[in-house]
Amino acid sequence: MSKVKDKIWSKYFILIMLAAMCTSMCMSMLDSTLSLYASDTWDSNQMGGYLTSFFNAGSIIMAFFSGRIVDKFGRRRCYVIATVVFAIPTFVMAQVPYRSVALAARLIQGCAKGLVSVAAASVVSDIIPTSRLGEGMGLYNMSQTLPKALGPVLGIAITATGNYVMMFTICAVAYLMAGVSAFGVKYESDDDYRQKLAERQQPEEGKPEAEYRGIWKLIEKKALAASFNYVLYFFSTGIILIFLAVYAREILLMDNSRIGYYFTVSSITVLVVRLLFGRFSDTVSAPVILVPGHLCHIISLVLLAYFSKDSYVLFLASGVFYGIGLATIMPSLNAVAVGDSPKGRNGQANAAFYFLMDMGMLVASALVGIVIDGASSPAAGYNISFLLSIAVCAISCVMSVVCFNDKARARRRAK
Repeated sequence: MSKVKDKIWSKYFILIMLAAMCTSMCMSMLDSTLSLYASDTWDSNQMGGYLTSFFNAGSIIMAFFSGRIVDKFGRRRCYVIATVVFAIPTFVMAQVPYRSVALAARLIQGCAKGLVSVAAASVVSDIIPTSRLGEGMGLYNMSQTLPKALGPVLGIAITATGNYVMMFTICAVAYLMAGVSAFGVKYESDDDYRQKLAERQQPEEGKPEAEYRGIWKLIEKKALAASFNYVLYFFSTGIILIFLAVYAREILLMDNSRIGYYFTVSSITVLVVRLLFGRFSDTVSAPVILVPGHLCHIISLVLLAYFSKDSYVLFLASGVFYGIGLATIMPSLNAVAVGDSPKGRNGQANAAFYFLMDMGMLVASALVGIVIDGASSPAAGYNISFLLSIAVCAISCVMSVVCFNDKARARRRAK
């Protein structure tokens, strides 16, 4: 019996978690400040949405092919190369503040991020036991918690001085550090893991490679249900991920330091929830985790939209409920996407998951920016965006009950 059979914590898992911390630091800084950057540099909320849309367009393009790429060329090699590709245009954005340059840089960053996300998720799903997949995905997700707390605080503090050059430079360095950490993830040539991987990547009987033709060579069809559900949820997070800083500054009339605590509170919540309930997620039906997570996210949107202007405590409470949703929904759906897919298709399952996730964020970033700028007033635009986000999250919640109960998942795996 392989000594890694039931083991989650290994040097490779720790290294990929360290790499995830670095990329999470970079991404959380950019997500929370690019709307401010666009507003301060070009006086346009719509440009802030376009910066995110171009990024997600690049990520979608790459995620579509990345499952096949990481399976063919190796997880570590793809991850390291992608971190360098991400860092270069980030340095360029720091030096050349033009719209066309920023949009091109974001497109390239998105392509690199798409490859990094699928490579990292494939590493995690490779090296942890199938029986503990939900727990392992949750721990991996948790490794990004502290950076998600520090990133927005640091980014907003830097942008308060108008020093966007420093912010972009720090982001580029953080991504390069992720590549350095991932360089040590050499399990693909480790004898203790090779036998385990050979067993898990062996195609199932009756599932010849010829069955996967055309687009299905690139993405796994049985991962689409969980992936599409995550599209809906991730769409509903766009109003927070992309526009919270501008919303809190323009509508709630908060300063940057008070805004940053929202992300700190939400990230601490993610950390606590994953520590307390990580193992529990592998012992219950998926809706038991997903439905409360969606309801908490809806509560966070309601508090943020309708009760935060008169109460900073409720503003922070929104961050708590938002953190609960993040801690439960993403790792659970990622585990469902991989768990419902045939053996040997982990890369393609993760590609489907991240491809559709980025599609949701692309639509959200473009649509919310247009709604805000096109409404009769910013307050009206945000109000419409919050209502839309709540409705989409409710649809995702209903889909979780219908599609991911034990009977539905068993039928999907049996086909």
